[in-house]
Amino acid sequence: MSDKLPARNEKGQLLPGNTANPAGRPKVSAMAIIRDEIAKVPKGKKEALLVLMVRQYLDYIYKENDTNCMKDLISRLDGLPRATVEMQSDSTDEFKELLKSLMVPHAESQS
Repeated sequence: MSDKLPARNEKGQLLPGNTANPAGRPKVSAMAIIRDEIAKVPKGKKEALLVLMVRQYLDYIYKENDTNCMKDLISRLDGLPRATVEMQSDSTDEFKELLKSLMVPHAESQS
């Protein structure tokens, strides 16, 4: 590993051709390793292993009172809440005009 730092401009941004991560992105993810290991477990024992993993995870959350793990588990079980956008207006004309002004006609975008 080189101790040489990548070249940056006066704002601290990397200059073209420089990288802050010369090794690049890892070729294998942690989840890929976990999936590979679970795939090696005999079929009849796979469910027992997954139950044990969940129990250990829940035990850790309880003992450590780890709110981040609690949030992670809940979001994985139930999914993240849907984000909604509400618009209130007496008239949709203003909104339509705004959209119209932002849209580029197809013929103009071709030239």
